[in-house]
Amino acid sequence: MRTYRIPELAKKYVNYDMITTHTELPPFANARVRLLYTFLSGQEGYTESEVENIALAVYLVQLGMDTHDLIDAEPVRKEESLMRSRQLNVLAGDYFSSLFYELLASAGRTELISKLSSSVCEVNRKKVNLYTKMLQSNLSSEDFFQSQVELNMELYLPLSSLLDEAHQHIWLKLLHEVSRCEVATVHLNSAAALRSAAVGSSIVHEKVVRDSGNLLLSEQGFFDWLTSELQLSLDRIQQLILDLQGEGLRQELSELTQPFLSVLSLSKPVL
Repeated sequence: MRTYRIPELAKKYVNYDMITTHTELPPFANARVRLLYTFLSGQEGYTESEVENIALAVYLVQLGMDTHDLIDAEPVRKEESLMRSRQLNVLAGDYFSSLFYELLASAGRTELISKLSSSVCEVNRKKVNLYTKMLQSNLSSEDFFQSQVELNMELYLPLSSLLDEAHQHIWLKLLHEVSRCEVATVHLNSAAALRSAAVGSSIVHEKVVRDSGNLLLSEQGFFDWLTSELQLSLDRIQQLILDLQGEGLRQELSELTQPFLSVLSLSKPVL
């Protein structure tokens, strides 16, 4: 199995002083890209450089979309440093998103440019629908969670065509479970931060707070539900791994789940 090094390869595109000084880049959902890389690496007919080129292009597209999601859309005039940060988030997101054209075109994979561009449009369309439902308060916490899982998967669905038919089915199942793990992890970390900030306060939050498209969870019942869902998805991933052929593939996917297991181990004592 090839060594996964996409985050390291991305540093030359990401680590610019202007970006790192004035913006806070989103935590990157590395598991989906690693899942893609792992399956492509097991396919015949792909060189290591081709696999890395595709995975890096997807990595940067995802980072661009996630960076745009951090932009504060409120029209209120803010102090200069916050305005500069907002402007750089816009530019950084555009910059990351544009790089996949260059990477894929240089590798002669123009068909993937079309597929990823269509996926980005579909992600944005679904985000608008989701935000509309949120504003109308017409969405349960569980529905919000599932909508985010679907958004996480959307960019990667067309890439199923790069795999042989024998692997497409299990790839889609793993993509779904990994996306669920990522969404649960984001919200559990947000919940932990919210609880930590509230330590020593006499205020007890008994509601679900939505802020800038993220669900900050303070409701114990939903926190428990998230922990349970994370455990279920990890169990299903483990079973899917056992069904795979190839020790290297199983080992790589087991390593992919380690960050989620760490979050789960930290969440359970809270219960």
